[in-house]
Amino acid sequence: MKNFFRKLALILGAVLVVEGVSAIVNRIWFASPSVIRIDPELGWTFAGWRVQKKGGFVLRFNDWGLRDSFRSPSELRDQTRVLVLGDSVVMAQEVPLEKTFVKLLEKHFNDEGLKTYFIDAGFDGYDLKQEVLRYERDLYRLRPAVILWVVCVNDLQSSEAEHDQYMAQTLEVNMRLRAQKRLRERSSTFLLLKHIIRPPSVQVRDPDKEYLDRALAQGATDDSFARSYFSRLKGDADGIGAKLLVTVSPMRPMVRHKAQYQPMDYKAVQFVKNLCKDLSIPYIRVDEDFFMNENLREDYFVDEVHFSTEGHRWFAKALGDRIGSWIH
Repeated sequence: MKNFFRKLALILGAVLVVEGVSAIVNRIWFASPSVIRIDPELGWTFAGWRVQKKGGFVLRFNDWGLRDSFRSPSELRDQTRVLVLGDSVVMAQEVPLEKTFVKLLEKHFNDEGLKTYFIDAGFDGYDLKQEVLRYERDLYRLRPAVILWVVCVNDLQSSEAEHDQYMAQTLEVNMRLRAQKRLRERSSTFLLLKHIIRPPSVQVRDPDKEYLDRALAQGATDDSFARSYFSRLKGDADGIGAKLLVTVSPMRPMVRHKAQYQPMDYKAVQFVKNLCKDLSIPYIRVDEDFFMNENLREDYFVDEVHFSTEGHRWFAKALGDRIGSWIH
């Protein structure tokens, strides 16, 4: 009987050692306990964390909750700062940081002899309102000379109610994923063997057709939800002497529909262009490439929304050719 309990104690001790080692490896190498931090105003923010991704690179966030490497604005003192604001398209979790269009733009202008720093201010899942509110909370303290707002057409809400509904649904999904993550982390050994929870597939929301038709018919001059936040961010930029530029990021459906030239995505692009014109915001036009350029291929995307490495390279070149006059 003594031998039985001795063996049982050895087995339990070995399991505890394995669990402890696995927990340490999981914390250091895979993921911190809180990837997403719940926020009463924004819905969610991102804490400093890192997670191993497919493709052999590590996704890192700095103390500002940005997917960028700087720690303090003082590091950027002698450089022209360009804040690239947007959602998951800007965050670009699918590729290493140096291969994102944000950092490729930075390299492009530095290779031309301009001391620039492009700040990746992309937030997975954010819509227009969240992006503006996050800028107003603390990103203005980075004192950018230029704000490049990369708008995704599926983020065009028609009302505060639609925004609130979207936030609630997204938070529900995030909470469910966090609960699943906690269950798996109860066994660090299991998590270590599984490597990492596979991220959910991207769900693309279609723009509100009636809203876009109505806004286009009125020349985007109505007091719409989108208009209020475009106007608000422009005022914020003017307040610190920054130049606000707006562009629209393409999506894979735009490539599929380009032969028709009148898809819902095209109407959404027209809406943004009209809104920028009405508010005297420079619109960086690359949309003709979305619908007319045969070189814009479907393999520029890894899913319906996000760029592949080739897509980032294309988008960086398209933007770099058009924003130079505001950077020089």
